[in-house]
Amino acid sequence: KILELEAELFGSDLTPNTCSLIANLEPFGVDNNRPKFLLSTVKILSSRTVGAAGKHTQYQLQKDNITLPGIAFNSATLEKNFKVGDTVDVACELLLDEWNGRSQLKLRVVDFRGC
Repeated sequence: KILELEAELFGSDLTPNTCSLIANLEPFGVDNNRPKFLLSTVKILSSRTVGAAGKHTQYQLQKDNITLPGIAFNSATLEKNFKVGDTVDVACELLLDEWNGRSQLKLRVVDFRGC
């Protein structure tokens, strides 16, 4: 299966403003998929399984000097191939988590590729 990505993002792109620009493309759905991006040379700082039966994985990922939380749903195959400390390329969607008056950029990890 081929994974289509919109563009490569760099550390300077990882801001709430970028998420706001992406939000201008909504609503997302069948004929308008949420854009997916490449983040290259990302270090996996931590990972832990979450959810029912541990089917999902939460990550702390570092791109340049920026640390971001990420989540991969139904991620059993990702966990087998990569571990904490690895440097990977990440295919992801950018999400803005707004809670309790704060906004935080998060990644929904779609796939990893070894560097």
